[in-house]
Amino acid sequence: MDEFTTIVSRYGGWEYLDIAWEKLENILHNIKVLELELIYPFWTSKAYHGLTELRLIGPRKLTAIITVQDLASILAASPALRIFQFGLEISRSEVSPPPTHLECLEVLILQSLGFDSQQAVLRLLLPSARLLRVAMAYNEIANQFLPALNGDETDSFLSRSNVLELHVHSRVIVDLPRLLQLLPDLRTLVLHEARISGHSTSRPVTATCTRSFLLQLHSCTIDWDALLWAISAQNIQKIMLFRTKVEKGTEAFDGENLRSALLGICPSVQISDSSSSEDAIKIEGWSEDMYGRIGYARRDNFHVL
Repeated sequence: MDEFTTIVSRYGGWEYLDIAWEKLENILHNIKVLELELIYPFWTSKAYHGLTELRLIGPRKLTAIITVQDLASILAASPALRIFQFGLEISRSEVSPPPTHLECLEVLILQSLGFDSQQAVLRLLLPSARLLRVAMAYNEIANQFLPALNGDETDSFLSRSNVLELHVHSRVIVDLPRLLQLLPDLRTLVLHEARISGHSTSRPVTATCTRSFLLQLHSCTIDWDALLWAISAQNIQKIMLFRTKVEKGTEAFDGENLRSALLGICPSVQISDSSSSEDAIKIEGWSEDMYGRIGYARRDNFHVL
């Protein structure tokens, strides 16, 4: 009698494989790079053991399909992960498993949109001293500010990690001095749709960074004073502004006046009316589809089923 393995997707229906589950498990156990979207082996599968790259892409509608215990077990089974992309939503739980030390982690892409999911994932991650590239969504409904006014798992994760490059996709209000204080090794900051206010940047610059720094803004609004502070405090060598408004008081700079003003204080300036360009700094794996997912989630106030 033929043996079949059934893989069930809550979103893609049923899939049948002409192979016994035990044989499939033995095959999956040898995989080092795994990318899954909509259809996933059971969370206890050997497919999640010994991975160096794991990408779990979630459905467009925010639906909790994994527990924090399951995710903790997956991370513990693949402690040598170099790339971890996570876009699923996590079921609410009072359980808080201990974090997993990921000695080799180099890239984290956090695409969960529910606040509880974001916090649960970050709580589980304990990176090494290795430099880390991070791209993340940030739930602006739950936290209007970055860093959070009262602290949260995002702040804790950033402060215990050596983040070299940070991409944040959110309509959050960014306090640049406080954020950069959490990130002493940061060389590249990329913000999408954020508001960078100048009220918190009036404090004097206590130290000037000696490393070069790149600031890239997409569809953001930034106060002129905040931009001046960042240039002087962070030794910014390159500014890339895509469809970004720079305000001085109640007025906004036009493109040419802004370019002239910035070229006097920053070596490299790129200003564009488009939302991005081919030479924009990106992290592989953050697909254009994410912007649609974020917009869809906003319409439902990031509610997770």
